[in-house]
This record gives sequence, C-alpha cells and structure tokens, in this order.
Amino acid sequence: MKKLLSFIMVLAIAAASALSLTACKGKNKGDSSSDGEGSYIPEATAETSVRIITANVAAPTNFEKTYILYKGQTPDDYTMRKRFIRLCTMVDYYSPDILMLQEVNGRGAWWDFLIDNEDSLIKRYPKYGYVGTTNLAGGTNGVGSRGAFYNQLYYNKNKFDLVAGGTFFCRDDKTSPENPYSGDYEGTYNASNTTTCSWAVLRDKRTNVTAVYGTTHLCTRPDGAQCFRNYGQARNLTEGLYDIAEEYKWGDKPLPIVVGGDFNGSPTQEAFYSYPHMLENAHYSDSKLGAPVPDESGTARIFGKTLNNNGSRIDYIFHQGAEVSDYFVVKGTFAEDKEQTYCEYNTDPVLDGSQYDLTDHLPVYAKLKFNGTSTSKAPNDYVNPSIEDDEVINSGFGITASATKITFDTPELLAYVGNNECKGFKADIVSDGLSAGYCLRLSMPRSRIDPVISIDYGKLMADLNLKAVSANEYKRIKIEYRLSRTKSASLVHFGASTTGLIPISIGINTMQIPYENGAWNTRVFDFSGIDDAFWDGDFTYFGVKTGVGLMAGDGIYIKSIELLK
Repeated sequence: MKKLLSFIMVLAIAAASALSLTACKGKNKGDSSSDGEGSYIPEATAETSVRIITANVAAPTNFEKTYILYKGQTPDDYTMRKRFIRLCTMVDYYSPDILMLQEVNGRGAWWDFLIDNEDSLIKRYPKYGYVGTTNLAGGTNGVGSRGAFYNQLYYNKNKFDLVAGGTFFCRDDKTSPENPYSGDYEGTYNASNTTTCSWAVLRDKRTNVTAVYGTTHLCTRPDGAQCFRNYGQARNLTEGLYDIAEEYKWGDKPLPIVVGGDFNGSPTQEAFYSYPHMLENAHYSDSKLGAPVPDESGTARIFGKTLNNNGSRIDYIFHQGAEVSDYFVVKGTFAEDKEQTYCEYNTDPVLDGSQYDLTDHLPVYAKLKFNGTSTSKAPNDYVNPSIEDDEVINSGFGITASATKITFDTPELLAYVGNNECKGFKADIVSDGLSAGYCLRLSMPRSRIDPVISIDYGKLMADLNLKAVSANEYKRIKIEYRLSRTKSASLVHFGASTTGLIPISIGINTMQIPYENGAWNTRVFDFSGIDDAFWDGDFTYFGVKTGVGLMAGDGIYIKSIELLK
C-alpha cells in the first residue's frame, strides 16, 4: 500500500510539474492574446505586493574628515567594508524584493563588494539577481573607478522572473553617452552631467503580474544651468521607461512602472522642474503622498550635517499603476562593526556619534501593490500655449530672397532650414502677429538643452542662381527676432559661417541675442573684429545655438536676416 501511495504521489508531482512548465512557456512580448495555453497575461483579480528600497550608497571610497560631522567619528568609520556590512544588515532587516542602488562605482570600490568579492552581496544573497552593468560613461561590468557610476537594481529571483533588463542613457540617443554636438537634453558631454537608468521587466512567478522597475541618479545641484539638465534627464527617463512598458505590454495595456532613485531636488525647490514633471506631465504618483501613514522626513542627513528632520527630501520612489500600502524613510543607524561580518541595526537612531550611517543619503522604503489591470500612461509633450496658438502657414508665395536679405515669408524656405544632426528644434513658418506678416519659428516640442539650427545660405543662393556674398565685404548682420520663453533663462546665440555647420560652438563666430520680454527686436551684429582668416570666403550658413536652459515650449522667431557692409 505504501508503494502504491508513493507511486500515486510521484504521478501527482509529475503532473503538477508538467502544468507548471506549460504555464511558464508564455507568449512573447507584445502578444495580445489573452486566451490559450501559456499566456502570461494575469487574471484581472491577480495581485502582488512588492517591497522596494532605494538607496544612494555614496561613491567615494575615502571621505574627507570635514564630511563626517557626527561627534567623534572619522573617515575610518566609513570605509567601503564597513558601509557594505551596514548595507547587508539593512537587507537582512527589511528583506526587500527589489533593492535600487545609485552611485555604485566600479572595480576597486562598490562593484567589488556587490559583485566580485568572495563574500559580495550577490554571493551572500544568492536569491538576488541584478541589472545595471553599464556606467554613465559607457563602460561595462565594473570598468571605471570612483567617478564611473552605475545605477543597479537587485531583484528577488525566488519571487520574480526577469523578462528583460538593461541600462539606457537619459538622453535623446538612449544608447550612448557620447554627445559631440551637444544637441540634446544634457549639453556638452561631461560625466557629471549625464546619467543612466537601469531597468528590469519583472514578472511575479505566482500571479504573472508584471511591471517595469527602474533606478536612476539625476545630475547634482538642480539650480542655475544644472536644473535644466536635471529636468531634461527626467523627461528622457520617463520617455524611456514608457517605451519599455509599451514594448513588453500584455494585451493592450502598457505595463505599470516604478522608478526610484536620487533625483537631487526637493519638491519645494522652485527650480526643481523634475518633480512637477514626474507628477503632472509623466503621470507618476509620489509614494510618500499615497502612504497610509505620512512620513515627512527628508533623505539628506549627510553624516550628521543635517539632523533636523534629516534635511531635504531628494530621494523618491515614483509609480504608475500601483497602490501604496507602506512608505517611510529608513532613518535607522548601525552599531559599530567590529567583526566585519555583521552589525546591529537600530530603528530608533541615536545621532550622538555612537552609531553610524550607511551612506550620506537615507534610503527610502515603499511597499506597493499591483493587480492584473495595472497599467501606465505615456508622458505628455509640453507645449507653450503661446506657441500652440501660432498660426502655421502651409502654403507660400515663392522665394523672393536676395543675396543680401532673406525674409522668412514662405514655407518653401523650410527646405533650407535644418538641425544638421543636432536634434532639437522644430521649424515652421507662422504668422508674426502683425498684419499679414510671417516669420520663421524655431520651437521646442520637447525639452532639450543645447540645440543647434542652421540655415543653408549657400544652397539657397545656388538654387536661386544667385552668387553668395563674400564675408570679407559683409561683416555686419541684421536680424529681426523675438524670443518666447517658459521657465528657462536660456541664452541664444546667432552666428555665421564660411566653412560649414553653424554654429558648431558658441565662440568667435557667434554673438548672444539679448532677451527683451518677447517683443520684436532689430539687432545688428558687427563681426568686423573677428580674425580675417575666419572670413576667408563666401557665406555658407547662418544659424542659432542655445546655451543651457532652453525648455519645452520655448520659441525663437526670426523675421529676416540681412547682410550689411
């Protein structure tokens, strides 16, 4: 009888395994079928809860003495090893399903403790898989040192199947950090001004509920020039995540999205446009605002520098399609790590210098719940109402330009206006708002930082059978223009070239266009002081380039360009 029961149990286990394998075969991404064997589309009533922690783990391997402001503490209390032990202690205590980390530097620093060492995070906790092998400069798998940050996301392999994952750059070209023409959101490429988002599409093994999870670190100090890069990064971040949610959707519903990380700005900071973008234009919810129990704590304690309510809140967990069942700032501290293997975690922090922090940021915890109907929504394209109301002219009157003056009164001229591979402007011929006049409008349908636009004067002259004039004879250029700006404090430069793309950079061949409250202006630019060698030849291009700060909805209007002796 025992043998018979054993045989029946074996059959039952085999049958269950077969059913499990069948259920796991699934459809490919984007499959719209909700019927049939192997569909991964969850039941509408299916639910899953996910515990998430995001933490900026502070990249420096050795802190300056002045950075540690707790009484009696020194940089020796914040070695990589000690901070790693504290990270493990926090993981033991909270057991997150998803751990989002920012400022993970390469080999010789955090990468070793998280990935490579014999007792690294992934070896201590084999239940975790991870994504995030590309750093902000494009290096992979630990390449780079303390400045080559990785954003990483660790997920519980026992709970989730990894459908897809990777890293994209928060730029127009999301595949590369290179920016030779500075023609996108971030301005001239610099490691401190670029950023990445590491992402994973994770499917709950039990319920099939699937979501996109991302982690990022936006550029530091969102004020002045930096605030616009931060905002542009946030727009590219949300566009990139939605593209993934759409690509891997099941049925007709884009996947829900969660993104956490260090956004480097407080919701109350006037110039921090990334926060209202996340809520208003990208349709995310701030986990703090939906929490059943409010936590008003900030996240920038900075090793004792800011103890009153822990400073500004600059770390967030945003979501689309989720319900918040818990949220708080992880304010705990850690006992001294003497054994190099563990330390005590204290949920009621003692900030007198007898206990220690993990990093200069405080981690953020959220517990989110999804169901089988959860979905996301694409971010809006912001349009300045003043530009939206412009009358775009679609039929023209023929080009009547001369060799010394171009009046932008016909759409046919748009054939000679281009961005020369530098993404940014949208060009239209619109009513100038005065009688029956027209003008060229260069506008920003999306946010970018340093777009470049050029008018191919040489080709226009050739097509009109006119001879281009010599730059040695005409060194003054008059333009009629106005600017329409939203939040930005942008700088706009006008220039000319005898060699090609104009302007390649804001330099000797460009001069700043002053901003005068949106009124029509006439400005004469005198280039006679420029080295004669630069003007050796006929004019080829005119153009404009913006300095840091041009925002979505901003517009540059040019009625005419005239060459003067």
